[in-house]
Amino acid sequence: MFDRIWGRVEKAESKLRNKFGKSIDTPWQRLLSIIHFYLMDHALLRVLWTNFYQFGPKAYRSNQPSPRRLKKYKKLGIRTVMNLRGTPTQAHYLFEKEACEILGLTLINCSMSARAFIPKKYFIELFDYFDEIEKPFVVHCKSGADRASLIAAFYLIHVHGYSVKETRPQFSIKYLHLKFTRTGLLDSLMDTYEREGEAKGITLRDWIVNHYDADFLTKEFFYGKNRALNFLI
Repeated sequence: MFDRIWGRVEKAESKLRNKFGKSIDTPWQRLLSIIHFYLMDHALLRVLWTNFYQFGPKAYRSNQPSPRRLKKYKKLGIRTVMNLRGTPTQAHYLFEKEACEILGLTLINCSMSARAFIPKKYFIELFDYFDEIEKPFVVHCKSGADRASLIAAFYLIHVHGYSVKETRPQFSIKYLHLKFTRTGLLDSLMDTYEREGEAKGITLRDWIVNHYDADFLTKEFFYGKNRALNFLI
């Protein structure tokens, strides 16, 4: 029920969101984009709430940073920003791209989802980034609750050899991750790898490359053992 109501709200908001905030080229467009960023992208809520935490050696996670916050990150020594929201022509990305260029921060853009099992090519791309990323780095999505949790867990497993069990704290209410909603599919993904990959000695990358099936996992999560749960939410 919660997800259905929230889905309707997001749909209505999306229509308004796409009407402006698509350019920062002129003073007027920049003003509209600032309004868009703080109201439509909810940056107003993130002025004090940053969801900024260290999750590994020289590795941090957060919600969508503002240009001012990126400047603070730069002072902390952070060199790379991993953006999990893709590259839409919207205010949040335009300001982030501009700020990283001004500050000399490397910006890595990835397209992740908190409510769908994405094609494996995007995960494989992530592993390549993990192997080459300049540290310290910060990874962020919009709220820092779901996509950031998954990527933090993937990083700890791939780079530092953590077990799935050891990454469970990344999927916590501390970060406002709500397992009982549709974003619980991220927990389901970790459960599946733990059961069908880790338990058999298969590395996370090899499991993604050779065994991960987004369509099958989608059917299993929404119509399999979790059907009753997802019918309610």
